[in-house]
Amino acid sequence: MDNYTQLANKILNESMDSSRLSSDTALRDEMLALDDELFSAVDAGDKAAHVKVLNRYEALRTQAIDKFGIDGPIHLIDPDLHGAHSDDYKDENGVRPHNVTFRDAVEFYPSGAYGKIVDGKFIAPPVKSYIEDNESATNALQDILQKYPSEIEDLKNGGDIADDMYEELYEYFLDSGEMPYGTAKARDGDPYEWIFNKLDELGVFGEIEDNESTISADDLKTIEAAKSLAGGKAEGGMFSNPEKAIQQAYGKMLTKVSKQIQQVAKKV
Repeated sequence: MDNYTQLANKILNESMDSSRLSSDTALRDEMLALDDELFSAVDAGDKAAHVKVLNRYEALRTQAIDKFGIDGPIHLIDPDLHGAHSDDYKDENGVRPHNVTFRDAVEFYPSGAYGKIVDGKFIAPPVKSYIEDNESATNALQDILQKYPSEIEDLKNGGDIADDMYEELYEYFLDSGEMPYGTAKARDGDPYEWIFNKLDELGVFGEIEDNESTISADDLKTIEAAKSLAGGKAEGGMFSNPEKAIQQAYGKMLTKVSKQIQQVAKKV
């Protein structure tokens, strides 16, 4: 048998093995089916229920590792890690990975966030809920905000969220589960705008005093900009959906415009 035939047979066998494995999705489907319970626990702030679901997920993952091995396909062994690794790998390398094994994905995170491979065996990280008791969660947020009194004052006056403050708030809201994953990855929302609106919702800015009762020329421009966006029109006709395109590209600017519109609305 020549080298070409050997190579062809190897590729054929690998293709058949991959096809066989891909059709064996029972454990993966069970793990994905836990999503509704997981999100319900997070939404309710039920830490005990959250830990219970995480333990069930880990038990299913252990079964999948036993079945496919640590060099088995990641999407069949740990769909949660598969999604995170695919996004993070793309962010770092510009393309999504192909034919990733469970070992590949675990070792992509040297911090051990998703566990470690030691002597050919998977060592899982401790099961831990990121849901905090209401009091401790509030204290954690207050600790962050108290570090930035001048930055918050600047925000009240129309400034941007300072970079250091933004990074801490981003990590806090992501780890707490309050910020949707799609928004955190800027796929279906702007994380900066989400954080700004969340701070406003929590009353961080308080009531912004405005003693001017007359509508200025700048106010009129703001109103016209709002009308254009509401009507789906933008000067120059560059975008078929200008509001969405501008929101993605200029999150900070829209946050300022939104704040202006709210102030103008009080005058009208």
